[in-house]
Amino acid sequence: MKEIIFYGRGGQGAVTASKWLVSAAVFEQKYAHALPAFGQERQGAPVYAYARIDVQPIATKSFVYKPDCAVVFDNHLPALGVDYSAGIKGDKILVINSQTEIDPQIASAFSAVGRVDATGITGDILGRVPANAAMLGALAATTNWISIDSVILALKRSMPGRMGELNAKAAQEAFSVTAVTRSK
Repeated sequence: MKEIIFYGRGGQGAVTASKWLVSAAVFEQKYAHALPAFGQERQGAPVYAYARIDVQPIATKSFVYKPDCAVVFDNHLPALGVDYSAGIKGDKILVINSQTEIDPQIASAFSAVGRVDATGITGDILGRVPANAAMLGALAATTNWISIDSVILALKRSMPGRMGELNAKAAQEAFSVTAVTRSK
């Protein structure tokens, strides 16, 4: 089973991304579920969402405490006291939305780091909307746990028409340009 935590701020689409990830996994005949945790429930406040993917039924329905992967929508979260490396286990993977290189000391804590300017990609393709579709493309590129084709299908099914097409384009672009560094 793969356990994922999505870290973001209210309004960045982390909760929706976890739901789209579940849909993509189901298209691949996998079992999956997502669980949001809102906390202060206001725009800009830290938001967490949890997801699990497996090839067999998933009995656990709790938050994820020892994730295999952290998906970070906002690289400024540590300034708010959010430690996105907390509890991360074994082969640690980080997928982060950042225009700049990741601090080598932070990157060295992970076996793989996928870095993408998801906000920039989304802005160029969709305008000022959450970068969640692009972050799913980066997750697919970094982990290989889900295919980009399934992500695109989940996006198009969730948003038929032009918005689905544009979100799929953002996911595909992020998938193509995500810089993946493997250290272990």
